[in-house]
Amino acid sequence: MHKLGISVYPEHFTPEKDYEYMKMTAKYGFSRIFTCLLSVN
Repeated sequence: MHKLGISVYPEHFTPEKDYEYMKMTAKYGFSRIFTCLLSVN
């Protein structure tokens, strides 16, 4: 079975916006989160 994932970029949005995005995408079956912390100051 395939799993869907989303990308989260902490430097572009507030933690609150990221959390809302994660909650919304979970409703559509997304179960994995990808991010890159190398670009975070």
